[in-house]
Amino acid sequence: MSGKEIYEEFIKWLRKAPLGIPESEHLRPLIKSYYTPEEAEFLTGIPFSLKSLEELSHIKGMDPAELGPKLKELSKKGMIYQSIRGESAKYRLGDFLFVFFRASGWHGQDIEPIKSTAPFINKYFDTYFEQFRHMKKRGLRSIPIDKTIEHPTEVLPFEDVVKIVDDREYYSVSACPCRHRYHLDPDWEDCNHPSEVCLHFDDLGRYCVENGLGREITRDETLEILKKAADSGLVHGITNWEEKPDTI
Repeated sequence: MSGKEIYEEFIKWLRKAPLGIPESEHLRPLIKSYYTPEEAEFLTGIPFSLKSLEELSHIKGMDPAELGPKLKELSKKGMIYQSIRGESAKYRLGDFLFVFFRASGWHGQDIEPIKSTAPFINKYFDTYFEQFRHMKKRGLRSIPIDKTIEHPTEVLPFEDVVKIVDDREYYSVSACPCRHRYHLDPDWEDCNHPSEVCLHFDDLGRYCVENGLGREITRDETLEILKKAADSGLVHGITNWEEKPDTI
């Protein structure tokens, strides 16, 4: 297949993810900027649900000894999500939202391919999130910071921030991917708020640290980062799960 055909097949596969990918004039330049043709061809057909190395070896028709390092390499770019439980590891394809609006910017470094890709992500941003404007349940929700403020709007979270942090087994922090890609885009002004404030817990936290997308921290450091972010005027947003949210 030609490079164009490879990318088109990859885009068709990405559309099978639960969140899909809306059409846009910026879609193909974005895909081509971040994925090489070889990566796009390899990733096409990898499931969006977690599979063992042996299962993926069968799907891709590759020897596990050859496939394992390949998956590890792509995990560092957020293209593959790796979940390690004890001695076993499972993998899934990183969907469009996970790759471009989260994992690709967590490392906070001025490096390729995110450096070249950031302007395309920013241009595509409004197109992508237009599909969620009328959803009743959003991906993130706000949480309080144990301070009283005068405002007519109520925020009714599932739990407060301290309980969320106390309930974790593993803590990590990454750069804010949104803020990072704005820093890399000459068409956007730099944000003066702290950048290393994206907190991840347990399985996702281990993934970030294991793949150089964040660093391990303690519970006390987590609380310090939350306070620093709040003092700078940032609002805490948490993944909108009733149990075990993995991100603040």
